[in-house]
Amino acid sequence: MKEPIRIELPMLQPKMSVNAYLFLDPEPVLIDCGMNTDATLALLEGELQKHGLALGDLAHVYITHAHIDHMGMAGRLANKTEAKIWVNPFTLPWTRDLEKQWQKRAKIIESALVQEAPPGWDNPVLRGMNGFFKQALACWSEIPAESLNVYEIGETLSFGGGDWEVLYVPGHSNTQTCFYEKSRQWLFSADMLLPLTPTPAIEMKIDEPEEREISIVRLLDSFEQMKNLPLEKVFPGHGEAFSHHKQLIDAQLARIQMRKEECLRVIQRGNTSFFDIFEHIYPGAFNIFTLSMLKGYLDLLEIEEHIQIDTTEGYRKYRANGTTSQFPIEIQKTTDGL
Repeated sequence: MKEPIRIELPMLQPKMSVNAYLFLDPEPVLIDCGMNTDATLALLEGELQKHGLALGDLAHVYITHAHIDHMGMAGRLANKTEAKIWVNPFTLPWTRDLEKQWQKRAKIIESALVQEAPPGWDNPVLRGMNGFFKQALACWSEIPAESLNVYEIGETLSFGGGDWEVLYVPGHSNTQTCFYEKSRQWLFSADMLLPLTPTPAIEMKIDEPEEREISIVRLLDSFEQMKNLPLEKVFPGHGEAFSHHKQLIDAQLARIQMRKEECLRVIQRGNTSFFDIFEHIYPGAFNIFTLSMLKGYLDLLEIEEHIQIDTTEGYRKYRANGTTSQFPIEIQKTTDGL
C-alpha cells in the first residue's frame, strides 16, 4: 500500500491551508476535499492531471467531519463527477439542509459571544462573525442525495489498498471521525491530531442543538483515546504528516494546561470579562480559533471550580475561587490553531 498524496488547498484565512489526500490505486479516492471555491477546484484538477487523471475519474470522496474546509467542495464534485460521497451519521444532517444547520451553528456561536458582552454593546466581534458566516456559507455546496452514502462508526472502509477502521473522535468537532489502518498503523487524523493544538469548536450538541457542546472536555477524552492507539504515521487535516504522536499530544495537553493557568492568573488580577481576558491571552489575534480556545479554557476552569460566573450585570463576569496547581509535563513549543 502506497502512502496517500497530500494536496494542500486554500482556506478563507490567508496563509492557511487544508489537506485533501489522494489515493490512485486500486481506484482514485479523495479523503476530504476543501472548500467550494474556484481556486480549490483548479488546484484539485491540477493535482489530478499530474497523475494522468481527470476530475471525472474520482470514484469516492470520504469526508471526515462537517466543517467547510473539509467538505465544502463535496457537492460540487458530486455534480461534476460520478464519485460517491461518503459521510458519517453525525455529518449527514449537514448534507440534507445545509443552510438550516449552518444557522443553528451560527446561533450557538453568536449566543456564546453575546453572553460575554454588556447588554447594548456594539460588539465588533459579532459584526465580524456575521460577515464570516455569510462568506463561509457561500463556500459550501449541498450534496445531491443520489451521490450520498453513509459509513458507520466502527465500520471498516476499503480504499487505497488498505482496510480503515472508522474512529469517532469528537472534541474539535462532534461530527469528527478518523480512519485507522491497523496493519500499517496509519491514521487519517482530520483535525484531531495536528502539528498545532486543535480548536475545541463552539458548536451545538448533536442531540440537543439548542445547547452548546463543551467541546474541550470531549477533546481531552479523545486525546486519551489517541494516545492508546499504536501509530507509525499520522496524516493530519492541516500540516505535514508526522510520527511520535504521543509526544505531540503531551505537548498539546501541557499547552492547554499552561493557557488555562494563564487565564486564571489574568482573572485573579481583576480582569473579569471575557474580552478583557482575551486581550491578555491573545492580544491582537482575534479570530474564531482564538475565541474558541479561550472559551474552552474558561469552561475547564469553571468545571474544575477554580472560577465562578457572575451574571448580575447582564453578562458573564469571571471571579477566581483560588489557585491551580502546576502541570508536571514540560512545556514544549506548540501553537493554538484549528
